[in-house]
Amino acid sequence: MPLLFKIFDLPVLNAHRSNIFEVFDQSYNVPLNDPSKPVYATKRDLSKVLEHYKSKEFGFGLHNTVMIDSDLSKVKDYPKNSIVIKEYDEDEVRKPTEDQSKILLEVRDYLF
Repeated sequence: MPLLFKIFDLPVLNAHRSNIFEVFDQSYNVPLNDPSKPVYATKRDLSKVLEHYKSKEFGFGLHNTVMIDSDLSKVKDYPKNSIVIKEYDEDEVRKPTEDQSKILLEVRDYLF
């Protein structure tokens, strides 16, 4: 969410804040199937995201969709559609440090 708000804080994109993005929760994940990880560990399933009605309505597909995560194992099935960033915890989300804000702004600038 913090990254989404950094991306959509540009005035030209404000009108799209409620139309384009969606937060895709655990139901859009599949088991990781990695014996070194906990049994409940999951990875992103971009095909499920692209089946979502908003994805279809706005024409999202593999050609224009990016997943951003701090865990490579969660996005490894879609290397061309993924950006892995430095991990941060809940405290940093609630009260971002200057370093964390810099990371989010760098990702925003990279995407643009």
